[in-house]
Amino acid sequence: MDGDGPLALRVVDGSDGLTRLPGYEPRPPGVDSAGSPGSGLVVVGATTDLG
Repeated sequence: MDGDGPLALRVVDGSDGLTRLPGYEPRPPGVDSAGSPGSGLVVVGATTDLG
């Protein structure tokens, strides 16, 4: 790798287990998710500098 600064590492995970999250409340009738109607996709990510 070329460069003088630290290397940034980004990790992302997606899961369709929204209904198993503590405190989960279903969407009200008539409200749906953007992009994928009926989807319960949860995406989390984190970035850290290596070095």
